[in-house]
Amino acid sequence: MKSNIIGASIVTALLLTLFFIDFQTIGISENMRYFIGRFHPLVLHIPIGALVGVLVLEVIDMLSPKIKLAQASHILLWFSIISIIPAIFAGLLIGSTGGYREELLNEHKNLGFATAFISVALLVVRVVLNKKERKSVIFWIYRVGLFGCVIILSLAGHEGGSLTHGTTYLTEYMPEGMKATFNIEKPEIDPQEAALLEELEALQKAEDTEDTSVEQTTVEETSADATAESTTQDVPKEEPKKDEPKKVDTQKAVATVKDQTTTTKVDPKATVKDVATTDVKADEPKAVATPTVDPKVEEEKKKKAAALAAKKQNLETYIKKIKPIMESYCYSCHGVDKQRAHIRLDTVHTNFSIASHKESWQGVLEQIEIGEMPPEGKATFTAEEKKEIIDWIKLNLGKS
Repeated sequence: MKSNIIGASIVTALLLTLFFIDFQTIGISENMRYFIGRFHPLVLHIPIGALVGVLVLEVIDMLSPKIKLAQASHILLWFSIISIIPAIFAGLLIGSTGGYREELLNEHKNLGFATAFISVALLVVRVVLNKKERKSVIFWIYRVGLFGCVIILSLAGHEGGSLTHGTTYLTEYMPEGMKATFNIEKPEIDPQEAALLEELEALQKAEDTEDTSVEQTTVEETSADATAESTTQDVPKEEPKKDEPKKVDTQKAVATVKDQTTTTKVDPKATVKDVATTDVKADEPKAVATPTVDPKVEEEKKKKAAALAAKKQNLETYIKKIKPIMESYCYSCHGVDKQRAHIRLDTVHTNFSIASHKESWQGVLEQIEIGEMPPEGKATFTAEEKKEIIDWIKLNLGKS
């Protein structure tokens, strides 16, 4: 019994030391942290299986005491505690490399340590139980505690899976009926997609405004031409008769001059014939001025409309084709929950004129072309998908 208590104390002290160590500042290189840390998914299954095995043995021992599995449970519980230490150590190393969602990482870490500390406490209780009756209160506390420890272990595993595969990994393809039963809501549209759709809507409105402006200009030109033509047609053209001099009514011309003396000054030296001619010119219809359209302005409007249309088409291509490819092969390692090598691609903008985003797309292109991404062992692009994303990136890099 004494040796068990000493061993439990040493393990507790070691766990506390690991909990408070900052592995980013203790001098272990990043490459070494990656190397050791990547064994975490491998070694963590050992304590998980052993702890679940302890629970199974205790249930069997409770149902069939004659089998006498108490000593086997004790040994397996010790094995669980010992094997959990390297699993925690490797997990802390890989977590210190960064690229993980901080909140989720801390939850996973705390649940893992809680499992370890509870396991040590259960070991101490188990040692005390060797001297007690199985029907004692302490024995039932041990059983309930063991069951709770396995539940916490399961939650820690779920958080770890979320870090590796994303928070919707288990529910993404769940049948709709099951989602309704477990009240699992559909994930809300992510902020990037909402921003893209908003930008697309703005481009559509701008494009519609440009189209309306061009149409209005065309209608005004057509209307002005029609008015001018109509005015010209309404004025009858009198062709003078050949060889027949124009007759001027002298008395009528003189009367007209008298009527206009209040508003029009007449040159006293002017002849009656001159006055009559002036009166005839005044009755002629005035020409309607046709509005002129600056060709340069029209050319600018057309260029602007074409640029808007091209930008809208490019954004639609990204939303409908490129983004789904990125979601399938890239976001699980470079998305909201995990950012391997400190790279996050779900927030990279389609505006290649922004230097940081352009640099990110250049990196994506390079990794795809040399075959590094997606990495070996992961699902990869089809030939068509690979060509589509490479062509799209190169097209936009060429424009920027």
